[in-house]
Amino acid sequence: MLMVLIFGLAPISVKIFFAGIGTEVVVPVEPLIGIAASIVVITLFQGVARYQDLLPRDPISWCVFCTWMWMVLCVPMSSMPMVSAKASVVRTCYLLVFYVGVRRMLEQGYGHLHRAMWAYVAGFGLVMIHVFLRVGGTLTRSATSFAPFPFYNDHTIYAAAAVFVLLFLLTVRIPRSRALMRMGWMLVVGLVLIALITSFSRAGWLSMAGALVVWSLWSMPRVVTYVGGALGVLLITAFLIQDDRWRSALHGTVDSYSPGAGFGVSLRSMTDVSMDSSNRERLNRWRSALRMADARPVAGFGPGTFQFRYLEYQRPEDRTYLTVDSLIPKHLVTRAWSATPHIYVRANPQVLFSSGGTAHSEYLLVLAESGWPGLMLQLATLGFVVFAGWRARGSALVRYALLAVLAYAAHGMVNNFLDDPKIAALYFSAFAILSMTADPGIRFKALDVARPKPVPTHDHSGTTPPGPSGRGGAHPR
Repeated sequence: MLMVLIFGLAPISVKIFFAGIGTEVVVPVEPLIGIAASIVVITLFQGVARYQDLLPRDPISWCVFCTWMWMVLCVPMSSMPMVSAKASVVRTCYLLVFYVGVRRMLEQGYGHLHRAMWAYVAGFGLVMIHVFLRVGGTLTRSATSFAPFPFYNDHTIYAAAAVFVLLFLLTVRIPRSRALMRMGWMLVVGLVLIALITSFSRAGWLSMAGALVVWSLWSMPRVVTYVGGALGVLLITAFLIQDDRWRSALHGTVDSYSPGAGFGVSLRSMTDVSMDSSNRERLNRWRSALRMADARPVAGFGPGTFQFRYLEYQRPEDRTYLTVDSLIPKHLVTRAWSATPHIYVRANPQVLFSSGGTAHSEYLLVLAESGWPGLMLQLATLGFVVFAGWRARGSALVRYALLAVLAYAAHGMVNNFLDDPKIAALYFSAFAILSMTADPGIRFKALDVARPKPVPTHDHSGTTPPGPSGRGGAHPR
């Protein structure tokens, strides 16, 4: 019930800044995660006779464990040890609850996680209503960029969550005999799809499209897949060559941050690296991350330090009007809501004093903060996860988890959200699902449906009634 509560409250939790301790807490979900992490630790050590019993049994869990160990080892070598220690504690809690905790839930059957995911869908539905009311009929990027605030910082993380929710809804099994339930399912799917489209998140669109393409590779016959893919590439190429708007976009004439930018400008700006401010600022952050990795290639600058240290690695030629040149002073932080003078919700969600922003890439962020070993471990974990999921993709639950991981792996090239419980809950729980398929000590059939164990029926004489073959055995269920 605590896990269901955490998943249900995650989408509607709000970041509250406590000025006295200089810390921002996602309330109420992060305090609940702390409680759940403590419970997981206690249950892990209960009944353990040897410490070897706590070690992972499958390659995915070994990779997750080694990645966590390397992160912890990077803390004392960090350029800002206190910042890295806090970031490591938060990531450890996420892994304990959403990876270890979800695995323990799945050992008892799929039903518990199924309820938790539906709780997340319900919470996300409340956020969608909030966004639709704020946006109204104004479908432009400027109108939707911060419409999900204060529940989601901006439209990019909102779109990332929408992709997870949409993939779960598309892979969940709804009985054909439940007509009313199927109508409700179709309505919810349509609303989430509208939320994703109107989020104006280009990375969200591409990650969802990529997940659907992968799904089609194992759902359709190979001939249909290959012919359809070839025709699609030809049509898109012809359109790009013939359409003057797309030709101009390739030479840099659109900016997705321009006032009134709609769907056309947002789509065309994907290929623009000379005019689009968002793309150019990402290049600035990525180049800064690579310079940081060049300066400290082994252990990086420490977990959680990129936002403070990348500023000195920027170059004048990479600057945009979005570039942060120095740490944000405290007086620039405005308030959307205040409980006390020292406890409040920030009105400018992407600005926190003494912070310069993030890397806009999960991979380059790890490279800058944990060095090349950290990045190699992250990629190895992702590789094992995809391999395990592809082998067991016949299960509806595994299909969701594999597509979700692949979609976020693509989204993670241009954004990073794993420091936020709203995405960490979905991503690490998908890892947990796929790790169960690689665990030799667990029967995978238990993942899809929580089946009770058959109870043998005995007669009064102490013998077991004959089964269908005439031999003694339990009655068929």
